[in-house]
Amino acid sequence: MLNKVQIVGLFGMYDYTVDLQQSSTKGLLFMTGPNGMGKSTILRLVYALYNKDFTTLSTIDFREAHFVFDACTIKLERTKTVELVDEKSDVPSREVITLSYNYTSHPKEEEEPFTEECSWIYTDKQLKKSTAPNAHTNSMDLLMESEKCLYIADNRLSQNTGDEVIYSPEHLQQYIEKLKVKLTDSMIPVGVVESSPFTGLEKRKEEVQKQLGYLESCGIEFPSQKESLSSASPDVVWHACRCCEHAFGKCSEDIEKLRLFREILEDSRFIDKDLELSMRRGYRFISKNEDRTILSYNMLSSGERHMIMQLMMLLISPQKISLVLIDEPEISFHLMWQMQYLKHIIKIQELRKCAILVATHSTQIFDSDFSLTTDLWRQHRDKREE
Repeated sequence: MLNKVQIVGLFGMYDYTVDLQQSSTKGLLFMTGPNGMGKSTILRLVYALYNKDFTTLSTIDFREAHFVFDACTIKLERTKTVELVDEKSDVPSREVITLSYNYTSHPKEEEEPFTEECSWIYTDKQLKKSTAPNAHTNSMDLLMESEKCLYIADNRLSQNTGDEVIYSPEHLQQYIEKLKVKLTDSMIPVGVVESSPFTGLEKRKEEVQKQLGYLESCGIEFPSQKESLSSASPDVVWHACRCCEHAFGKCSEDIEKLRLFREILEDSRFIDKDLELSMRRGYRFISKNEDRTILSYNMLSSGERHMIMQLMMLLISPQKISLVLIDEPEISFHLMWQMQYLKHIIKIQELRKCAILVATHSTQIFDSDFSLTTDLWRQHRDKREE
């Protein structure tokens, strides 16, 4: 997991340290500062590293960047030189960017650190590798295979304009369908059978019925299990409980993602709209008018669409995420939504078990808890006074 980012000479002016472990809630950090100090650029820099986008890393103006992970430190050095194309002509000079990369492992006791180095040349909008890695195995490739990063940019509603968008109702529909299949496949328990299977059976039945009721409200139904739980035979009830509990355990994280998605949307109280989840339609909103008008995603406000998009990307994306980058989540959010944001993002972080770095201008987003923040202006001021 990424723990710290240190940047020297951003835009030729700023030196920053962004320490994700300094926050009172470890791994959740809000980055503040006036416009133009580089909040969004830092997010782009981190995301480019995770995606091994050395073209973007070459075009961002900085001198050094240090990325400290649990297992290693990656150091990037960027230098710029100017070359004259032809001294006798009016052809302008061109910039040549050299980007050097150094990977150093954090060894265990009595082990020697492993290092890997290579470099690139960027000129005329073309990137060329000037030196290959000094090892047979590309350690950065291996690291980024295990360290996935999700980036939610501030222009997010203009992104993902292809046929499949992660915040479409169809995407949630597919998620619910896959969850139903996974639950069904997990209904056959394995392992040792309890010696006293009927102990606490009534309480177990109530808990299973409650979970089945919730799943049914999301469009996932198990009529045969519901019928078995209503049986007068303790053996039948016990077997149904055991099957359902095994399936719920196997799919607990997927169920909790769906539950939290619904909980946050309902807590946000979209004005005069009811939320409906189903395996047939994914999600939809129904207006509280006499006609019960069905509202498409495009009929929602920009703030409502931002809310849905963020939750879909944070909760419904199937891949394991180690880091989330969010740029100005408060865009189009009412003040009340901004004030609810911290409690929601903490729940998401606990469920996804990832680090989250947020760039924001709103103190309401982090509930004015400055122990969760790093302020770029204050860092710059303190360094200047030194």
